Amino acid sequence: MCLLFLSLDENPTPRRYPVVIANNRDELWDRPTKLADFWPSHQDCISGLDEEPGKEGGTWLGLSKTGHFASLLNILSSQNDPNKKGRGHLVTNCLTSSNDQQSYLRSVFSEADQYNGFNLVALHIRAGWKYTLTFLSSWTQYYDKLLDITPQGYHGFGNCRHKPAWKKVEVGKAAFKKIVEANGTTDKKEKLLEELFQLLSDKSKHLPDEQLDNEGKNLPEDLRQQLAAINVWSPANRYGTRTMTVILIDSDGNAEYIEKTLKTPVEAESIQWITSRHSFKMQLDS
Repeated sequence: MCLLFLSLDENPTPRRYPVVIANNRDELWDRPTKLADFWPSHQDCISGLDEEPGKEGGTWLGLSKTGHFASLLNILSSQNDPNKKGRGHLVTNCLTSSNDQQSYLRSVFSEADQYNGFNLVALHIRAGWKYTLTFLSSWTQYYDKLLDITPQGYHGFGNCRHKPAWKKVEVGKAAFKKIVEANGTTDKKEKLLEELFQLLSDKSKHLPDEQLDNEGKNLPEDLRQQLAAINVWSPANRYGTRTMTVILIDSDGNAEYIEKTLKTPVEAESIQWITSRHSFKMQLDS
């Protein structure tokens, strides 16, 4: 399971961050993963990378210097088909496709049934702080597969239907908005990062949640309750929030990509976090 918050400002003041992104990746503790870095095969793309045998090179979230961003949020399910395609390459392909974002997503739309359930958020950031934000889902029984979203403002996405979302998505989005509105300027960068990572670390359970209960009715009760938290913590299942990521892009196009990931092997009694921090200049097209 994963969680994504976005702040997109089309008319930022000089010190205000036009783009703020915060993400939690929830995954099995023992799944091998490479720490965030630029890819050897595409030097303008940065992310952590899956090292699970047979699914190497996929990812849950990534950014390119040219302004392409994508995030995968696997749909809650008690059962997945191991014979279906790995979903992590939906993100890597989105970042590197020679097609425009809409064309790429339409191609995914046409073969969505080849994957286990997913939500895919794609963002294209262009010069002058113009954005295209698109949400694609394979969960067709609830809403349209391809949804263009008005980008200006604050957004939250989870492992659930887009509307109505789980309580933790709505509560988290409101807290994210409050943090960015209070600290979303370059002179308050460290305070902004501190409070965003505090939000991503919050283990409070937002219950009761009728929507989560309905969508997770086939899951064990203890796991379903853990999924009601922004930061998931389930030692019994060796599962939870493995990686927390914050991305900041200032009005001059300077980007910071900060990742905190659990050091493996994970021991519940003595967890440690590894921090990776990358700074670079965006090269946005028009």
